[in-house]
Amino acid sequence: GSLTWGFAQILKANGNLPAIWQPTFGAGQAPAFMNAAIDFRRDIFTVGGKFYWDAWTLSSNIKHEHKEGTQIGSMEFGGTGVTTSSSAAAPTTRTTGVVYLPQPVDYDMNTFNLTAAYKRGRFQTQLSYVFSQFNENINNLTVQNPFLFTPLTSFNNLAPSLLTAVYALPPTNSAHQLKALFGYNFDPKTRLNVNLGYSLQLQNDNFALGSGNALVPQIPPRTSFNGQINSYFGNIALTAQPFDKSDLRISLSVDDRENQSPRTLFATVYTRSANNNEGPLYNLPFSYDKQSGSVEFGYRLLPQTKITAYDTLNYEFRDYTDTSRTTTNRAGVKLRSALSDEIFGSVGYAHEDRRALHYNVFGWWHSQGCATTSGPGDCGSEPNGFLMFFEAPRVRDEVKGMVDVTPKGAFTGSVMVKYARDHYPDSTYGLRDNTNLSVGPDLAWRPMPTLSAHAYYTYQQINRDTASLYTSGDPTTTGYFVPWTEKTKDSTQTLGISANWAAMPDKLNLSLDYTLSYGDTAYALGDGGALIGPTIASQVTLAALNFKTMPNVTTTLSTISLKGAYAISDSMVLTVGYAFEKFSYSDPMQSNATTQYADLLLPGTYTPNAAIHLVSTGLRFRF
Repeated sequence: GSLTWGFAQILKANGNLPAIWQPTFGAGQAPAFMNAAIDFRRDIFTVGGKFYWDAWTLSSNIKHEHKEGTQIGSMEFGGTGVTTSSSAAAPTTRTTGVVYLPQPVDYDMNTFNLTAAYKRGRFQTQLSYVFSQFNENINNLTVQNPFLFTPLTSFNNLAPSLLTAVYALPPTNSAHQLKALFGYNFDPKTRLNVNLGYSLQLQNDNFALGSGNALVPQIPPRTSFNGQINSYFGNIALTAQPFDKSDLRISLSVDDRENQSPRTLFATVYTRSANNNEGPLYNLPFSYDKQSGSVEFGYRLLPQTKITAYDTLNYEFRDYTDTSRTTTNRAGVKLRSALSDEIFGSVGYAHEDRRALHYNVFGWWHSQGCATTSGPGDCGSEPNGFLMFFEAPRVRDEVKGMVDVTPKGAFTGSVMVKYARDHYPDSTYGLRDNTNLSVGPDLAWRPMPTLSAHAYYTYQQINRDTASLYTSGDPTTTGYFVPWTEKTKDSTQTLGISANWAAMPDKLNLSLDYTLSYGDTAYALGDGGALIGPTIASQVTLAALNFKTMPNVTTTLSTISLKGAYAISDSMVLTVGYAFEKFSYSDPMQSNATTQYADLLLPGTYTPNAAIHLVSTGLRFRF
């Protein structure tokens, strides 16, 4: 058997956030503001062991994690927002307040897992249990309104500066998971695998009062959430070789999520006369049932040439959504062959068709008990043809190719290209088309038995097109139509390099890993909203619309880690490690403070840049 102990510490810093006031504040008010440091610390302790007994292998692991520090939070204190021009020296009407604040973080998370694996003859099994618990040591945060503006009738004429509000923090919760895996070899060419799983998620934290105003109490409909989710999973797969040069795989699976949390109507403290969408609203205990079946058949045409065809059918049943049932059929074919003694190539094509039965654009509103026509009690309406892209009917075509090079020297490598196009035939508005491209090489180098290196590069690009035409009434008479043009291009470049060196064989091993990921989002928007129709005084043609290129939003994530393992003796190994991670985010919006509210208090222009240090150590005993 063996026993492993480990400890890791993570330090994250987001920098110092200077306090500011919008639209402006005088010199006399400056001393009342203070800067806020946003950072946190995370300590992780692990202990585990493994024991061998006859045909059984027993293993267990315990992990404790503590995190404390601050992160950005925000609140709004009552009233109706007032648009204030950017040139205003001071707000003329004070009816609302937005506060950004350092939100405290203090939680503990515990994880325990136990696994038992058995193997004898043709039969194999693995049984496992996992328990996880999240404890939030601060149940809620009370924030006082810092603004001194006139009383509001919606708060019974109580001066808003006397108001406090309760900010509920993440609730304490727990989860249990059971898994059972079984495998049986009928003969060297036929095998049966069965995977079964069950999980239970629980959350019953007490609700926090949301008003903080004794004159306008908000009593939750329940004292606690009493949330419970039961999940069931099952998969059975049979692999066989029905005849010479062939192989066959048949599988069936079920993934059922039963959300037994109560559906309750939650009221709001007050509503704005100009907007009926604020409540009351129901929480929706979302559940689903996913069923799938697939068949895959392969045949070896030549000693080093194989063709594979497959077909997969998925059914998904959901509640509280715009469509309660979707069916997805995916079929494809793949050919792999040796181009030479050292080069292998493969190419594949897949076609996927997703259908949504009885799609209802008002489905979510109906789940809230809302009407779908204008007038009192109307929660909202959606234009026909405005569909949720992840539920809407979709047609996908996908092509993938790969070349593997395995020369006799120290180098091996491969190049992969993948392209997919999605089309949403029933969507008139919103996302209608998108394309996905991935390409990149992968290289490995082993100049000597004690030294190896690996490098890869991947370029990914997603293009989305939401161009559409909104029509109001009959555009040939008194109606009009508005062309909407908007496209985005998301691209991600990822570079990874790793090396492993046995500095002292069987004694000291060192490894180095570096990853750099760069993301870029580019927007292209139509210039303004053009009204086109016979009754519109100023006609604008589609050709007159000018695309405006907005500044790109970029992110950079780099990680470098160094690990070492030293064998103190034949039965004891010491491991140490250090990792540094830096995240940089560049968004021009961050440099422009909002002036849409008459009162706005911010701890600073917040850019979510972060630097993280990780130090770890461990000790493994073998007995």
